[in-house]
Amino acid sequence: MYINKLKEEIEKKKLELIKTANASGMTSKKTLNCSRELDLLIIRFQRYSLLKYRSLDNI
Repeated sequence: MYINKLKEEIEKKKLELIKTANASGMTSKKTLNCSRELDLLIIRFQRYSLLKYRSLDNI
């Protein structure tokens, strides 16, 4: 299921962000890029969840 895949990707990206921040610093380009990627995954998850919720509302 798509939503479960997104959850897994978000968790992986969180761990990557923590490791990157610890290795490169909180304000490094690597950390900021990783943070942006995590943001996009979270936004995608929220949009999908909202669309699914709205579609259930129409049943």
